[in-house]
Amino acid sequence: MAEHDRRSVHERRRNIIYLIAEYLKETGLLKSYSALIDETQLSNDFFVCDNVDLETMYLEFCSYFQVKFGKKPRFIKKVDQNVPKPTHPVSVESRSSLAKKRSSLKTASQMSTIFPENCVKDIETSECLRVFSLSLSTHDDVNNVKLSPIFSKAMSSNHDFFNTHPSDWREMTEIIFKDVITKDLCVKWDDIKGQDDAKMIIQESVIFPVKYPELFNRVHPWKAVLLHGVPGCGKTMLARALCSETHENLTFFNVAASTLISKWRGESEKLIRVLFEFAKFHAPSIIFIDELDSLTSKRCSREHEASKRLKNEFLSMLDGLERVEEGKVFVLGSTNMPWEIDQAFLRRFERKILIDVPSFSERLILIKHFLPSAQHWRDKDLNEVATLSENFTADDLRVAVKEANMMIIRKKIKSSSCESFSDFEVEFQHLRDALKHIKPTPEEDIAKHRQWNSSCGKY
Repeated sequence: MAEHDRRSVHERRRNIIYLIAEYLKETGLLKSYSALIDETQLSNDFFVCDNVDLETMYLEFCSYFQVKFGKKPRFIKKVDQNVPKPTHPVSVESRSSLAKKRSSLKTASQMSTIFPENCVKDIETSECLRVFSLSLSTHDDVNNVKLSPIFSKAMSSNHDFFNTHPSDWREMTEIIFKDVITKDLCVKWDDIKGQDDAKMIIQESVIFPVKYPELFNRVHPWKAVLLHGVPGCGKTMLARALCSETHENLTFFNVAASTLISKWRGESEKLIRVLFEFAKFHAPSIIFIDELDSLTSKRCSREHEASKRLKNEFLSMLDGLERVEEGKVFVLGSTNMPWEIDQAFLRRFERKILIDVPSFSERLILIKHFLPSAQHWRDKDLNEVATLSENFTADDLRVAVKEANMMIIRKKIKSSSCESFSDFEVEFQHLRDALKHIKPTPEEDIAKHRQWNSSCGKY
């Protein structure tokens, strides 16, 4: 029973720390959030549920207390000036309450799971708990992920942004700042097989101007690029690679439609403006918008007024009187339906790149990439599976290789074969059978993208 109580105490305190961390992140106290994660060593195995937050719990407790006792609860009170101040910075618990905690936490290892490692000694030897200073360096981790130097610099300079812009932007800026990618996604250009034209244009737009600024004194790099193609061809993978290659030098905003669309009148337009102003403040920056057509669909007379206002503000930020300086903010969009995008937006994207399904030679490279054992297959077998996988996207080939592995696992489980259970290789016939279970991308969808690219996808 005592063991159960100890586990309950540990779980309760762990949940409280997670709630506090989530509250700090939502309110924009990112330095405190990062320092709390670092000092308490919270893992990323858990996250706060969507329907739980500190403010809701506070309001529910106040309602419960009002009904039960007929008065509002008190959470804070003024400091009594006549009481001598403690020698420690802040006294938060009495000696008796600490004794109870020490009795429930028998070992030092149990205490270290609740309190920071450097606090255990002070808990044992002092009459009260101490509030320790929290700090974050550029080498510290958040959820065990190394923060980029550019992100740490951005966190430290947010205060300057608030001082030079309208006060009502603060809350919206905190919403936008949550979409900044803070870590290395560990995707390199070499991980993307094929798509050489797309990789070159993206590098011309972002990486080369930073690496060779003297070459772009008279010619501005591409300011906006649109990636289009059938799902699974690598549009988002290109964005991930761009983020990984530039995370130490540029600020990367991964913006979703849910971030920019608000139910309050006029707030969506403000969020668009805040996004571009914030990106300009932390320039050089990249704004990546996945599924761009959800924000930039064709305008019509029957369209809702709020949607019109959002699109007009977006257009003015991309290429209006107050547009951001070229070379400072790069906009990368991706879509599966470019024909749904309004012509005004298409004009502002200087390059439209078709991310097509892989060719025969690219499929051979992808098969060897997803299935290293295929490098030892006969050329005849490789050519056959590459032919069978016509119109397959890169993701379809990945799924096919996974299905080939699962077919072997199913066979071993069914036969209850215990010999070398973890040691097996996918052979040619396994992949050939797996390809028959995967449906390729419809040819009419591929043809539609190619036709649109030939007519509208040029400069």
